[in-house]
Amino acid sequence: MQLSAQDCKVKSKALEGSYEGDCQKGVANGKGSAKGTDSYTGDFKSGLPHGQGKYEWANGDWYQGEWEKGIRSGYGTMHYADKPSYDTLYGFWKKDKYVGKFPAPYIIHSRTNVIRDVNIDQDKASAQKEIVIYVESITGGASRDTGRFGIKTQNHQHRNPQRFICAAV
Repeated sequence: MQLSAQDCKVKSKALEGSYEGDCQKGVANGKGSAKGTDSYTGDFKSGLPHGQGKYEWANGDWYQGEWEKGIRSGYGTMHYADKPSYDTLYGFWKKDKYVGKFPAPYIIHSRTNVIRDVNIDQDKASAQKEIVIYVESITGGASRDTGRFGIKTQNHQHRNPQRFICAAV
């Protein structure tokens, strides 16, 4: 059901003013556009930007990408009006803060103080572009783990799985 701003509430002060779009129980929910001091066009949930959308601040800055509960979260592009285009940030956001071009460079599964050295290399001869991680232990022994990881691309419609090998020597 599409309603106007007087019938449908947007729960962000900077976006209060006019609203056109989907509404549920008197709150912006679904696709819509809101304009106050700032403007936003995209997905709403419970009156806040949530999902995909473009937010434009009054100073001309804009962010287009993923939102969660009214804050930048996920992949997006941040353009600053007063900076050259090469200063545009592309990448991942978490809790409204820029994380980087990748969601996380690695995940720590466990920690130990018995590791002497770690070497990460790419096997260029491998058709699957394997990344090999060698871990040298102070105590010796060996183990070998394999797994897969995905790289989230700009359009994040698909993942590019690559194989990695972790070997302790």
